[in-house]
Amino acid sequence: MLYFGYTYCPDVCPMSLALIAQGLSGLDAAALQKVQGIFVSVDPERDTPQRLAEYVPFFHPSLIGVTGTPEQIATLARMYGSSYRRQPKGPEGHYTVDHSSVTYIIAPDGKLADMLQHGSPPESITATINKALATAK
Repeated sequence: MLYFGYTYCPDVCPMSLALIAQGLSGLDAAALQKVQGIFVSVDPERDTPQRLAEYVPFFHPSLIGVTGTPEQIATLARMYGSSYRRQPKGPEGHYTVDHSSVTYIIAPDGKLADMLQHGSPPESITATINKALATAK
């Protein structure tokens, strides 16, 4: 599973990560062993590896957070059709990052198996993962 977001996101990312976590919790132990949830930060300026390591597992212990250079993140986002755009800093120096909110289900061969739109219920997330695992056999 792949999700693009950032740790300073005020609402969309925490909600999506919570739903992903609930979906993962619906998997049996054997299925969960075969799934890796990855949160890709689109805000490498603020989302350090340390911050990601503290933030992401809070939602589910099997989730990991990754970052990279702006070029690496842009390349990965393009591969899956994800989009994001940093907004200008406000008067206090804060900024947001507008981004798509899709959870990508990736097959073992690295190809896109399915996409879950923002707000997909946990049962749908679990079912989609199980379907992808079944077709990967």
